[in-house]
Amino acid sequence: MDILNEAETILHAARYITSRASDDDAVMYFEDETLYGFIRVCDTVEEILDNWEKEQDSFLHQNASNLAPSPKTWNAYSIFLTASAASTDAIKAELRRIEEDFRATRKIVGWNLQGAADVNHCLLPLLPIKNVVTLVGEDLQERLKTRLDNLTADQAAALFGDMSAQSFINLLLHPL
Repeated sequence: MDILNEAETILHAARYITSRASDDDAVMYFEDETLYGFIRVCDTVEEILDNWEKEQDSFLHQNASNLAPSPKTWNAYSIFLTASAASTDAIKAELRRIEEDFRATRKIVGWNLQGAADVNHCLLPLLPIKNVVTLVGEDLQERLKTRLDNLTADQAAALFGDMSAQSFINLLLHPL
């Protein structure tokens, strides 16, 4: 899996503008009307630990002239992703400490990314909130009936029966 391509696909779906760094194929920039940032894909977690501050500061220095009067100044993100796994709890704690450092940008760090769902999970703070509800079988009808408490018993029964749409509308407009 190409982590950067996956991240770009996810951000495009969320209506971000993205661009690749011309001098580095492991970096992508993104922005919308309220925030901006960059994603750096690293080969190892150690690379993230060794370089995150330098990468963040370089990004901010490169973009300083564009941001001075902008509200985006307060909504900058540095995102570091890798397919590499953190080998110890101590390394995991160091990676989490990066996210807790709010100096200059907000940080997201993702490691052991093996699929699109992992990348999506890392980028959730940037994505619109989605409420996914899955209902199957009889559970669907029972849950809908409990949410349609303003219908009479006859109307609720008709909704799930074989009544035509026009007959159901008439029943709603002229209850028995």
